[in-house]
Amino acid sequence: MSNNYQQSSFSFDIRSPDELSFLRVLEERAERAEERDEEAGGDVPPFEVSIIEFGWGWTSEHEATSAAFYAEESCNVEAMVLGLQEFLAKFRGPTETISLTWANTCDRPLGDSFSGGGVAFTATRAKWIDAETAVRTFETQLQTGDD
Repeated sequence: MSNNYQQSSFSFDIRSPDELSFLRVLEERAERAEERDEEAGGDVPPFEVSIIEFGWGWTSEHEATSAAFYAEESCNVEAMVLGLQEFLAKFRGPTETISLTWANTCDRPLGDSFSGGGVAFTATRAKWIDAETAVRTFETQLQTGDD
């Protein structure tokens, strides 16, 4: 038996103490949902599960200036996007974007067990791409000369 993992890591600037407070609330919500999921042994709504942890560097002289989100094993990209869309709607407006990529990996070198993708999103819209679809598109373009 093999184990599959979805991993992601990205960061963006924090522009105010209010943004930092909101991101901390979002992290707490994610942690509570993850605890409920473990206790229930089943699925929880996908919104809260995603932000496994985020860290920031800071000193006692000044607050954080960037947030780094990462998930080492069970990243829920869709949930991460939903939470950050809420953040964008509250603080950044309709045209500000965030983008991230993810990797799907496996602890054994099995065929079709490695892929990934990316998403760019605003508060209300998201554009997704996955590596397998992109590569198939490139393959078709090469075969037909449409590159």
